[in-house]
Amino acid sequence: MKKQKLINYQKLKDEELMILTSNDDIEAFNEIVKRYKNKLANFVFRYINDREEIEDIVQETFIRLYKSRKRYYVGASFSTFLYTIALNYLRTLLKKQSRWKFISLSKIKDDGEEYIKEFLFSHNDLEEKISGTFTKDAVLKALESVNETFKQALILRDIEGLTYEEISEILNIPKGTVKSRINRGRLQLRKKLKLMEKQLKEMENNL
Repeated sequence: MKKQKLINYQKLKDEELMILTSNDDIEAFNEIVKRYKNKLANFVFRYINDREEIEDIVQETFIRLYKSRKRYYVGASFSTFLYTIALNYLRTLLKKQSRWKFISLSKIKDDGEEYIKEFLFSHNDLEEKISGTFTKDAVLKALESVNETFKQALILRDIEGLTYEEISEILNIPKGTVKSRINRGRLQLRKKLKLMEKQLKEMENNL
């Protein structure tokens, strides 16, 4: 009798794990959960500021991922597949619970003492850069002012690091529209931060 070849799931690519998951391999799915549970929690946190809700959303997203496993096909980007499921679920929840706000920002300490320098303004396609420093609360407040449509694309590109093609698939819009939304989101955020910087300087001058 032939021995079954053991699979080293940790060495497999995400897409390979998802193919195995689509064939009902629960160990492959467990490896996906291990790899992405923290990433997914961080992604959700950029939209929802409630840790208990985040845990529930992450769990439900993985459940939906498993239920959708048969729809995954060879050659598809796993990250696009996962983020599409997550974002669609978030949209559904946000429609039902308008109390939730999109307050995204990554790598900011809870105590608010970490400063953000030239946030989102290091890209070559932006002619200007903004100087100065901003606390967590200041940047979150500025980000809240960005149009929700532009903010989604902005987060996926500048925080999640997804490609234009991946964002196009997730949001179901043309790549040109993705670029336009990202640029407009960056411009809105930069405008708000520059205004806040100006106001801060005026306050300092009046002291």
